[in-house]
Amino acid sequence: MGKTKEKSIVITEKQHSILEQIVSQQFSPELVLGVLIIREIAKGKQEQQVADYLGIKIKPVRQWADKWLKATEEFSLDDISVDDERLTQLIEKVFGNFQLPSETESSPVLSSAWETQIQALSARLINLETQLQTTNQSVTGVESQFPQVINQLQRLENQLFPIIPQLNERVMGLESQLQANNESVTALESQLPPIINQLQQLEHQVFPPLPPAIAKLVEDVCQKDEVSLAQDQQDIDDYYKQAQHWSNLNATLNYDLKSAIENWQSNLLPDCRKLKEQLPEKIQERLKPRHEVIEMINRSFLRLRGVVDGLMANELPAKPQLPAITQQQLRNIVDADLDPDAASQAIETELNHVQRERYQQIRAIQDIAETHQKNFTNFVKNKVLVILDNLDEGERYSKPVIKELVEKTRQYQEILEHWLGFHGILRANLLDLLTSLGISTMKIEIGSPIDWNRHEPLDKEADPQLPNESIKEVIRKGYEFSMGDGKQPQLLREAMVIIVNN
Repeated sequence: MGKTKEKSIVITEKQHSILEQIVSQQFSPELVLGVLIIREIAKGKQEQQVADYLGIKIKPVRQWADKWLKATEEFSLDDISVDDERLTQLIEKVFGNFQLPSETESSPVLSSAWETQIQALSARLINLETQLQTTNQSVTGVESQFPQVINQLQRLENQLFPIIPQLNERVMGLESQLQANNESVTALESQLPPIINQLQQLEHQVFPPLPPAIAKLVEDVCQKDEVSLAQDQQDIDDYYKQAQHWSNLNATLNYDLKSAIENWQSNLLPDCRKLKEQLPEKIQERLKPRHEVIEMINRSFLRLRGVVDGLMANELPAKPQLPAITQQQLRNIVDADLDPDAASQAIETELNHVQRERYQQIRAIQDIAETHQKNFTNFVKNKVLVILDNLDEGERYSKPVIKELVEKTRQYQEILEHWLGFHGILRANLLDLLTSLGISTMKIEIGSPIDWNRHEPLDKEADPQLPNESIKEVIRKGYEFSMGDGKQPQLLREAMVIIVNN
């Protein structure tokens, strides 16, 4: 004999309310069994699974399924109201003449399944009572230790009480010492001016005044370096600010992306899979390519979770203090040789050394800023935008398919639209994440001239309604980012377009 064909039952909300009305009007074990069988099959369970779940033979499961399917073919259940005469006919036809199977065909129907659940609940209740009793015993044990703890606290108080006056005396003594020290410091400060004057006199004796020409050279070089130092300081401040900006963006992207992946893994993806399982197999087959895109995006998310920490690989060091030329420094260099030419050459050598050291410090901060920017932009372009591209491509495919399926199967319209809505939620979450980082989708109007610096032409097509070398279609979206300084947004990725060739 061939394998018996499984029954497929779908219960609408109206049919669900009818089942509830039937049970409320004619409650009986047979009736409850029938309603349970119909509901379990409608959830997608196989007949044998339903039989095992309820503890009955498979024969009554098939009988109830046959009766319900025949009744739904004869009556339009969604048009039957609670007071409708046909509801009585439906009850009589489906449930009225059905008898429970004999003991030879089925084990106890509802009682065995319910008794099993009651036994399990009783066992859990006994376990909970045992745990409660153990907890009460623990609480009693802790309470019995309270007097001992209180006695220990009282003993500690008795030990500390005599020490408090001693501590007060020590504090007063330290305060007196501090006052005496302050007075000593004040006295020393009053002696500093004459000491400084003596040092200056000794300095003039050890380092006599430079010849006027060399003194003028030292002063000019210091003034020149002061201007150069101010520009170098501005440069390093700007690069350090950029490095901080990109470092903060990398940290924000790291945190927000992990949160988005966690939300996708824990909430969106499981709900999306559950909705798909509620659709008939034929519709699932039509949506298979789109679902494969969803699973591919899931794999991309899993890979992202493993590499997103690489954004924080380069830590930002403290901003360095730039060296500067001082008159004393130059005087020490030329003091041993007062020849103007030799002094000029020695000063120039020292100046070049200091400026080269400043350049190296500036360049190091600039490299860090560029590295942080490169890590950020490459990660967004090569990891995040790829997921958005897949969502856009899947959306183009799935929209006409969804529209066609909704028109042919109106009863699944809500599920289909809800299922498609997950793609929009995921896209919106990713776009919100990018917007918070200063990244936005490039705005392109069809028919506008191509910008060869921001648009990448993929193909050319004739179109007499549009100007030559204007944009006919956007194949892949472009993105740009802002530094938050009010300037023109910078290019992150070119838009891929088809241009008009008339």
